[in-house]
Amino acid sequence: MPSTAPTAPFDLTLSHFADETQLVRRLLPLARLSTEEDTLLQRYAPLITDQLREQRRHGNGIDALLSGFPLGSDAGRALLTLAEALLRIPDTATCDRLITDLLHAADWKRLAHSDSTLVRLARWTLEHARHWSERESTEPLVRLGLRAAMRELERHFVMAEHIDEALARRNPAFAYSFDMLGEAAQTQADADRYDAAYRQALLALANGHNPGGDSVSIKLSALHPRYEPRQAERVHAELWPRLLALVQLARQHDLPITIDAEESERLTLALSLFKRLLAEPTLAEWDGLGIAVQAYQKRALAQIDWLIERARSHKRVISVRLVKGAYWDSEIKQAQVEGWPDYPVFTRKSHTDVCFLACARRLLDAPDAVYPQFATHNAYTALAIHAMAAGRPFEFQCLYGMGEALYALLPGHGLHYRCRIYAPVGEYATLLPYLIRRLLENGANNAFVHQLLADDEPASATCDPVADTLMHPEPTLARPLVRVDGSIHAPGICWGDDPAIHALRRTLGFASTDTLTAAPTHQASSATRNGRPVYSPFRPELCLGHAINPADADIDLALNRARAVAPAWAATPVSERAALLEAIADALLARRDQLLRHLVHEAGKTLADALAEWREAIDLCRYYAAVARHDWIEQGPSPLGPVAVISPWNFPLAIFTGQIAAALVAGNPVLAKPAEQTPLIAALIVDACHAAGIDRDVLQLLPGDGQVGALLSADARIAGVLFTGSLATAHAIGRNLASHEHLSTLIAETGGINTMIADTSALPEHLIRDAITSAFNSAGQRCSALRLLCLPQATVPALIARLRAAMAELRLGDPAALGTDLGPLISIDANTQMHTATSALHRAGYPGHQYGQLEGFIPENMAAPTLIEVDRPDALPSDIFGPVLAVLPYAPENLDAVLRGVNTLGYGLTLAIHSRCPSFIDTVIERVQVGNVYVNRNQIGAVVGSQPFGGRRLSGTGPKAGGPWLIWRLTQHGDPCHAGPIDATTQTLAATLRELANQCDADEAAVLLGLIDDYAARSPIGRSRALPGPTGEHNTLGYQPRGAIACMASSIGALRQQLVVAILTGNTAVLADTAELGVWYRALGACCHPVPDPLALPIAACLCVTQPSVAFKQQLARRDGPIVDIIMPTPQGHYPLYRLVSELAVSVNTAAAGGNADLLAASE
Repeated sequence: MPSTAPTAPFDLTLSHFADETQLVRRLLPLARLSTEEDTLLQRYAPLITDQLREQRRHGNGIDALLSGFPLGSDAGRALLTLAEALLRIPDTATCDRLITDLLHAADWKRLAHSDSTLVRLARWTLEHARHWSERESTEPLVRLGLRAAMRELERHFVMAEHIDEALARRNPAFAYSFDMLGEAAQTQADADRYDAAYRQALLALANGHNPGGDSVSIKLSALHPRYEPRQAERVHAELWPRLLALVQLARQHDLPITIDAEESERLTLALSLFKRLLAEPTLAEWDGLGIAVQAYQKRALAQIDWLIERARSHKRVISVRLVKGAYWDSEIKQAQVEGWPDYPVFTRKSHTDVCFLACARRLLDAPDAVYPQFATHNAYTALAIHAMAAGRPFEFQCLYGMGEALYALLPGHGLHYRCRIYAPVGEYATLLPYLIRRLLENGANNAFVHQLLADDEPASATCDPVADTLMHPEPTLARPLVRVDGSIHAPGICWGDDPAIHALRRTLGFASTDTLTAAPTHQASSATRNGRPVYSPFRPELCLGHAINPADADIDLALNRARAVAPAWAATPVSERAALLEAIADALLARRDQLLRHLVHEAGKTLADALAEWREAIDLCRYYAAVARHDWIEQGPSPLGPVAVISPWNFPLAIFTGQIAAALVAGNPVLAKPAEQTPLIAALIVDACHAAGIDRDVLQLLPGDGQVGALLSADARIAGVLFTGSLATAHAIGRNLASHEHLSTLIAETGGINTMIADTSALPEHLIRDAITSAFNSAGQRCSALRLLCLPQATVPALIARLRAAMAELRLGDPAALGTDLGPLISIDANTQMHTATSALHRAGYPGHQYGQLEGFIPENMAAPTLIEVDRPDALPSDIFGPVLAVLPYAPENLDAVLRGVNTLGYGLTLAIHSRCPSFIDTVIERVQVGNVYVNRNQIGAVVGSQPFGGRRLSGTGPKAGGPWLIWRLTQHGDPCHAGPIDATTQTLAATLRELANQCDADEAAVLLGLIDDYAARSPIGRSRALPGPTGEHNTLGYQPRGAIACMASSIGALRQQLVVAILTGNTAVLADTAELGVWYRALGACCHPVPDPLALPIAACLCVTQPSVAFKQQLARRDGPIVDIIMPTPQGHYPLYRLVSELAVSVNTAAAGGNADLLAASE
């Protein structure tokens, strides 16, 4: 029985991330129906459910269409992707490409039977259109037919394009709430357009016939381009006057107006604005103000309690529209990506339904404060509310085109309630795609339209959410920090969590007593050292501490101590080394506030960037510990020996920590040389490592300038170097290492010119959003930052105008301020270098334009976001490291030339692709050689273990950071490649090689055949592995050939072995032209390239049988272009296969084309 005593009010803060099980148990007494209420419900439920089922079986509405093409099927996603994109694509070539791609991507015959004429006709048409699309003569017919079908679909989603037309189409049996729906405002022009549309709707209602009390709904994100928690000050200063004017206009004409619900992160901001509306004197004693509440949010009942209390204190009645919720999938993804303490929404569908009923009872019990409006398409829910209401006033609401059937049936059963239709109004070409995207992005059962597909079919007795919740009170998903593979990610912050934000901001103050000193871990007794102060890049008067540069004697001492401790550290069991990495992660976790403070003040990072980097550092420690435990059990391959870590200033915590952690867990002592600009952060990290149990000889800090790194890399006691920075410095390190008698390891990540390319099927708002983030996050000071944006000519004018307007909304200023988007560049020199590059572009005929909003004091090293238009990929210099974005328009027929131009640049770090066409995406990935590809999302912020990060060619040597192979590269003679499925091409090549091997003498043939079988079985080419990640995202790690491999053996037998391994890893073997291998050359064709001098050609790596001479290594090190890797066989005579391939990480935003079917199932 429901509780007769009122339950205590729910608290907004405590409910935000409440334990789901405990919360639903508190809600159950309010949600449970009494015996009398349940009897009343059961009186109507069977008849109404049967009638609805019959209508859906034979209906021709949108509900029948979506039932016939389920979102969880390939056919359903293909159909809705066509609906989302087809009408907004301006050119026929892209339309035809999309149609062909999607028609062939689905099996239109393998769908459940449907009695709907519309569904059966649609299936027949799409199945036949798949074959018609293959013939050029019928392509226009298919395109015309599908466009017509999409326009028919428009009528079911969008009421009208203009408010006057919508008013004329009203059904007198219903009331209406009109909304000018669409993507959130991205520019001030967007906000102006929405404001004008809302104003026009209010005036149209005021001037027309409105007997049903029709209303207008307002989406706050449409009224300001930066409606987000971190911009709360701007929102209250700039959005508030606009909102107030619209509500005052509604009050003037006594028109109800409702504030729509949006993402949970914005709830506190929305309520702060609503609170101001309630307190506004010009709106006093007016009961036309309303707000929507989403029942899938854990704070739903707390929000209702808050509204009731506010209404009573102002002696007002507030209209409250209770809905299930429209952003469930995206709420889940955001919580996972940002590391929230828990989900802000219920993860089980029945829990949302319980909350809806509990909220309904609370609303019905407060008629003096609220007027309830229940938005549902669920027959059980509607009848439960009828039973609970017991004659008290309320109204139902439903979405246009989705729920009218249910509410048309109720009067026939004596249930006479007003139903208000939520009616989208706007241009079909933009509003239909918007509504379809909400379906695609929120495919799970809690999503706003999907309720209809799952809720109304079963008999009412099986639909009781209270019964289901009693059986399953637990959530369906692990907490956001826990990934599907069981790994635990570092905690983040929800920017809408006010208590957490206030606590974070309190930690950012910097007092003179906070100063630190970064000094060599061990100091020679007789050495003389130089010291220098360390200042904040944004506040040059703020001294953060001092750095003590090591003397030559200190460096010599550090090298000797590292060499001495190396055997003991190498002998330490892997499990102990992994445990120490986990202890380091815990130490970094405990030092969050101090590390964030220094990231903001010493590195100039914004709060969001600082938090993300801190989380990444912790995740890297845990990830490498997990990989070592998994791959090596107790003892791995022999470590290299003392390793130098030379890290950059742009990620002074994450890269520095990650490189140290990888080297340590592989068994190497580390000499850590941080960037000259950020020594104090490095000192904090090393101190945390020592506190976690790392011996002070195993990890030593050597702060200083580039000379320290040069001395380390030139010393023969160094076995390897991990480096991130410029290509020029990487080459210098390589030349130093080449002077060693032994073969030393260089792992370098060197950045480059990163590209984003779009076709006309790309969604403009999402494309611009991701371009802005990719180019200007961290003030453009990322190796992965977007530098070149390639746009199709047909959309260039509109996209550049939108891009400029969006850039104008970025805020530049103090990185410690919550609302800052861009902090300073790291130094005045960095700013000078960037301006020198942009000035050179200007002189070459490519002028730049700067945008953004400056806030307060602006130091000399602050750089505004700059946009430049270029006409070819090679116009952009490679030395730009700041907020500069070049736009390259291209004609679609010149796509191949553009891709060739991008690839010819030689860089290969990140690439982003925006398109709805799978074939376009595949073409771009195939033509441009990079290490990380991002599809329909931004191209920065690689997540540890989900998107291993690192480039190829001019952008790095590999293996990837945050990937499974980096720790292997820090050992001797190891190879992580195991036997597995063999690629068809590899099988063919192996067969040819076996035939050739059998022509050799018996002993050599036996050796070659063994190698061929082994290499073919273990070759990574053609394989890929799925990587864990958040919902709505698909991550894979695949492998590609490195390219030309020089085979430098001195004997024919050894050359044959090198040729075998190069070819079976997909590469081209470059080797000396010799008559003795003529048969092999002819049989293998393009797989081998005989030349007089293999080193005269561009090569990716060089195979050597024995230790190469210093002269040979120096010859390779002096080459321009990519760093050439020297690869030797293991003592067993096998070459390590992983060093002959490049890793390719691909991250796809699946929400852009179909959401997450697994998440849909999980919510049940």
